[in-house]
Amino acid sequence: MQLLPDLNFLPDEIMTYQYQPQCRQCGTPLKAGARFCDACGAPVSGSHNVIYQKPQVTGTPVPLRKKPSPSELNFPGIHVAPRIGEGLNEGWGIVTKDIWGGIIAALLLFVASSIASWVPILGAMVYIAAYVGFFAWVESVRSENRQMELGRMVNTALDNFSECLMPAVWVFVYGLAIAIPIFIMYFTTLVTALGAGAYAMSGGSAAPLAIPVGAMVVLFAIILLAGLSSPLITSWLMMTCWGIYRGANSGDSMSWAWERIKAHPFNWWLAGFVTSIISSIGILACYVGVFFTLPWALASLHAIISDPGEAANGVHPSEPVL
Repeated sequence: MQLLPDLNFLPDEIMTYQYQPQCRQCGTPLKAGARFCDACGAPVSGSHNVIYQKPQVTGTPVPLRKKPSPSELNFPGIHVAPRIGEGLNEGWGIVTKDIWGGIIAALLLFVASSIASWVPILGAMVYIAAYVGFFAWVESVRSENRQMELGRMVNTALDNFSECLMPAVWVFVYGLAIAIPIFIMYFTTLVTALGAGAYAMSGGSAAPLAIPVGAMVVLFAIILLAGLSSPLITSWLMMTCWGIYRGANSGDSMSWAWERIKAHPFNWWLAGFVTSIISSIGILACYVGVFFTLPWALASLHAIISDPGEAANGVHPSEPVL
């Protein structure tokens, strides 16, 4: 929480008028109503004894607290490749330790994202903040062996809500990159289908149809590219949420996540793809199963993202060095 500056502190430019009778010759303080200085005998007259004095500063301004950078928080290095198999095993272990907590966390995430899903930007902020809170549950089970604390999850989400604005904007832009081509493609297909028959019956050439067909090919390529990049976006977004949860600001978290994506793009694409498939499996069971598979997927991503990698001697940091 950002601290407010000391309200007792005033900048030097603010001046106050204070009447302090002093002798203009020797500077000795004058008594009230005195006509001559008791020290040097100089006459007291006019307004020259009225001086301007700056107020005394009784406190020092409190500097605004800046969130530490990923390097200061000892985040995993950007060249650490994701261990998908180990992450899935650890994620499953986290869920089995607190299965009901995982169901509650998934339900809260599902409800929060559903309520605000139709509000641009704000809806994205809500479910991104819910992911940040979800990681609080995962970490409490993973590191502290604690059961679900709903208040901790909600408070973590609310405390970091403002940090979710930047990633929410990018998620919204990504959604537009898919939605706009789909809309244009649908509109083009509809117009072409309605006009093609009438145009052909009138004896016209089919050559003009090459323009909408070519545009549809381009639009389809854009949609396909955006769809294929979806697992990468998933990994990037979850890394950003994890960084925000660990205490970095959204800008640093997004940059750190993007650098990790660039270092091992295929590995992070595969991590996002596998966990997305796991999360989606629950939909096949009339959405009931998603409350089991979603916690597993997100807990696995938490383990994959937070993995510091192998040390120089090839020993995993979590293992004791003999």
